Amino acid sequence: MNIFDELSWRGTSRQGPLDAPTAEQLALLRIYNTVDDDLRERTVLADETAILYTHGTRRVFWVIRATTLNFGSVMCVTDLVTGHVEDAACLRAEPRHVYRAIER
Repeated sequence: MNIFDELSWRGTSRQGPLDAPTAEQLALLRIYNTVDDDLRERTVLADETAILYTHGTRRVFWVIRATTLNFGSVMCVTDLVTGHVEDAACLRAEPRHVYRAIER
């Protein structure tokens, strides 16, 4: 493998194991690539528990601290970290998870 084929926090190349992103960071990067088109209007939720992005009928929540997300109506909600899908009007959200909610 060419050292330039690996993702690194350094501008040049990976010098050691601490320069490489963790598995969790790589998973969040993949999630970001999935939801990038929906990251339009940004709102920081109360007490900075999560960041809400809205785009049309879609909402993306990047959760920082455990919180309850209230959607106002039943939405199809996907936890993009675990893949769990459910219909809910509110949801207990876990920290370091990303949720996509789509209006029904």
